[in-house]
Amino acid sequence: GVLGNTFDEAEDALRRDGVMISVKRLRTISMKFSRAALELRRQRAELMAPDEAGTPSLRGKRIAVTIDGGRIRTRQAKRRKGFYTDWKEPKLFSIYEIGGDGRKEGKDLIACDGTIDGPDGLNRLLAAELVARRAAEAESIAIIADGAPWIRNSIDELIRMAGLDAGKVTRILDFYHAAEHLKAISEILYGSQAKQTQMFNKMRGMLKHRAPKVFMAELAARTGRSGNRIL
Repeated sequence: GVLGNTFDEAEDALRRDGVMISVKRLRTISMKFSRAALELRRQRAELMAPDEAGTPSLRGKRIAVTIDGGRIRTRQAKRRKGFYTDWKEPKLFSIYEIGGDGRKEGKDLIACDGTIDGPDGLNRLLAAELVARRAAEAESIAIIADGAPWIRNSIDELIRMAGLDAGKVTRILDFYHAAEHLKAISEILYGSQAKQTQMFNKMRGMLKHRAPKVFMAELAARTGRSGNRIL
């Protein structure tokens, strides 16, 4: 079960299950395990080669890769006493299999990881994971993200590092961020709140349920701009 967010909470939960272990011991075990895991991950990223030790292959599969930023507090000791607890944005990814309808297959992720080493650090981790699982032999790869510049500008390098066939890669702006753009467009086009809501609801429905060409043609007709220059 979930042990909580702090070592004190973990100690309490374990004690209730009859496991007597101190907070100090829990911290020591956690730190040693974390260091060992990070070292193994570093070695894998440096090796950048297919894993022959039983890692499930992505050969012939349709897969989705999601990339996003998060928010986490970091703790850094002050020179004399106490800690700095600045916020940082970890860069995160997940990999999962999708079916012919584009929906996720099953409930489990194939892989999930992240880093606070910035976009380049994430690219190294993600590329190593894709190489280890032979993603170059996948049937197709959908990269889904929110359109942030740090993601958009790093995809070409990710494709190169992972040895992927660019023709198999589809770049997708996730639905909710695409809908945010629709909201902004409706506000620009119409002064009336009722008309804004009407357009947004209709276009959001088309975005979700209609073919991309149909959606883009309707949006182009409403904005008076060619479909490839709207967003």
